[in-house]
Amino acid sequence: MFDLLHKFGPQGFNALSDEERDFYQMLFSEEGRQPNPFFEGYSHMDFFMMLQFGYGAFSPVQIKETDDEVYMKSPMFFLARKLCDIIEREGYIKLSKEGLLPLDVMTELNVQDRLNLNPPAGTCMDHEGLVGKLLRLLLFECNIVRMQNKRMVFRKASLKVRSDNHKLFSLLFSTFSIDLDWKQIDGLPAFKRGIMGCPFQFILLKNYGHISKNCSFYSESFLRLGDFGFEEQNYLWYTFELCLQAWGFVVIEKKEHSQDYFVRRSALLDEIIHINPFKEFVIEPIMSVSK
Repeated sequence: MFDLLHKFGPQGFNALSDEERDFYQMLFSEEGRQPNPFFEGYSHMDFFMMLQFGYGAFSPVQIKETDDEVYMKSPMFFLARKLCDIIEREGYIKLSKEGLLPLDVMTELNVQDRLNLNPPAGTCMDHEGLVGKLLRLLLFECNIVRMQNKRMVFRKASLKVRSDNHKLFSLLFSTFSIDLDWKQIDGLPAFKRGIMGCPFQFILLKNYGHISKNCSFYSESFLRLGDFGFEEQNYLWYTFELCLQAWGFVVIEKKEHSQDYFVRRSALLDEIIHINPFKEFVIEPIMSVSK
């Protein structure tokens, strides 16, 4: 039986609103577990699992275990790994009085050599830049580092993850694309940020990304599935430029005499991301709930 059912239980279901309760009952019903062309041949349940749990056991989208050098092809992972290596070598990184990565660390990372990301419009950036800020926050969010006397040091418990590139990549990318606290980046609440539905985009890219397609094809295919509360342009920037391109999964091109952006999947996507075929969830009958 799903963890969700254990989590909700009879009392948990009754604590939901009528609308929420109807939704979850539909999700666990026969209808909710059947393939649906609306979700590229996956079920509503699959889509829910992708949104909530990203690349977990119940999601059809999985992060492969592969050779270390494959993960290092990802620009964002390469920089995160390099930042970890600097902390390993020095024992710590002393942050600036503003709490930022120091200039000498940013110089050694040489971010522009791997990745050039422009911040959201209206966002004021310092010497750390958008990528440096993302890297610093990501290591804290993943509980890889902690603060000690204004120094950035490793948590002892993070050694097992840091010593395995598959585990480290999975943790960093899952957190970045599913759980990162974007309030610290752009001030927007988490549910408003555009990095959403990356697992579903991987399915679309596997199906259609062998040829260059307008980015709006991908954004519209996702945004039509629900009211997610953000504009298409924001979704394109966060999900495709800031996430999928920064991690090396797509190539974005701007064609001559056009304001539109076109995207195709990279070879790295096929090397790291695996899509399981549709398989119906088999669960025990849902417990009865009172209205």
